[in-house]
Order: sequence, then structure tokens, then C-alpha cells
Amino acid sequence: MLYKTTGPYFGVPWTGSANVTPAGSLTLTFNTISTGTLTYVADGVTVTKQVQRTATRTENIAGTYLGGLTASGSSCNGVNNGPILIFGGPVVVTQNTSSGATSIVVNFTNSNGVAGVCTFNGTYTQIGKPANFAGTWSCTIGGSAYNNGSFTMSELEATLRGFNARFTGSDQFCQYAGNFGVVRDIQ
Repeated sequence: MLYKTTGPYFGVPWTGSANVTPAGSLTLTFNTISTGTLTYVADGVTVTKQVQRTATRTENIAGTYLGGLTASGSSCNGVNNGPILIFGGPVVVTQNTSSGATSIVVNFTNSNGVAGVCTFNGTYTQIGKPANFAGTWSCTIGGSAYNNGSFTMSELEATLRGFNARFTGSDQFCQYAGNFGVVRDIQ
């Protein structure tokens, strides 16, 4: 329900009296994680507006974390379909944005104690609190190229304690759908 009110001028002390009368209806429908449609009827007039989240700043997710990137591989070539840990454990993340392009580099050590680096390059778009990040990625393990392909991280949300995102991507091995999630290390 949408109401209209009338009362004393806002610059004078409140007298406790106001007239409240029904004026119409209001509906807000979310179309995506970042957009919606606001429709209201006021005094018989229908108005429809498109609304969108507004970012106040771009998050910087650089830091030292515990966690990783897990996914389910499908349509795999040379490896089995199913769950896969792309990287995990302690990770150090750096982020650099220049001329609209963002690079996020993740340094990690695999379960065999070998150092690896995954680099994600693309467009980072802050949409209110969440962000989307899409582009190309490549990983090296022990200094040797391991994989490369394209990715999308959607609904990326950063907090003081870490960040997480939905991950989809592909490389020369598989199509992936999973999660990237890390918590800030206390070091």
C-alpha cells in the first residue's frame, strides 16, 4: 500500500498530528541481483521505473587468506568429470586495476608443496555491494604453464573477513561451475 501524508512544515517542532490517506500501491520486483522494476500507482496514475544498485566504491580484495577455488568439472578432456580443487590452502591475493582492466593474482602452494600462481585478467564491475569479474585466466604450477581459459566470477562479495563468488569457467581440460571462497588469515 502507498500512502500520502500531510502535516506541519518540517522546519517547525512536531505536533504529533498528520493526515495519512491511502494513495495507491507499490511493487518492487528484482529482475537480477543488481536490477529491479519499481511500479507504483498514485492517485490513479501508474508509473514504472527501472532501478539499479549503485556502487559507492570498488572493493579491493588483496590480502592473505585461507580457502580456495573448488568446482565441478564437466565435458572434460583427458581428466575425469566431477569435483576438483583448482587451488586451496593459504593463498595470497593481489589486485591491480589500471585503465579499466583488473588483474587478480592468486599465489598458492598445492597439496604436494609446489608453488603455483593463477592470474585472472578482465573487467571488474562493482554493482552495489556485489561485483562481477570476467575475462581470461591462466595458472602455473612449479613455474610451468598448467591451464588457461575464460572465467566469470559473479556475485563477488568482499567483507572484512574475506570474499566469495560463484565461479564458472573453462580451460583446455573442462567446463567448470563452482565457488571461490576465502577467509582472511589472522597473520
